[in-house]
Amino acid sequence: MRAIAPAPLVGVRASYYPQWMETTFETVVRQARETIARHHMLPAGAPVLLMVSGGGDSVALLHLFASGQLGPDLDLHVLHVDHQLRAADSAGDALFVQEACDAASIDCSIVKADVAGLAQREG
Repeated sequence: MRAIAPAPLVGVRASYYPQWMETTFETVVRQARETIARHHMLPAGAPVLLMVSGGGDSVALLHLFASGQLGPDLDLHVLHVDHQLRAADSAGDALFVQEACDAASIDCSIVKADVAGLAQREG
């Protein structure tokens, strides 16, 4: 797995950006490790499926797992569900997730679901 390069923060001076980002990321990693250990969330050898919508929180989770700091040998896979509710934006989200996974050498599955059609048929 290869880590995803962080995106630059708009409006943040480069002089303190790396230090601030590193401190924040270290805190998130520490808290994630503690939570995983407390709740026995990653048993050895168990596959890990991340649901990634393309929104900020799930992309942050993807970055966290891609960093390798939660376990270097995780059997990691990403699933993105394109609900097809926002036309081109939905397809753009799917492409964004696929490209992020490709950049990190993480297996990714994209599933399309006609949610509007299902709602119309099923009520």
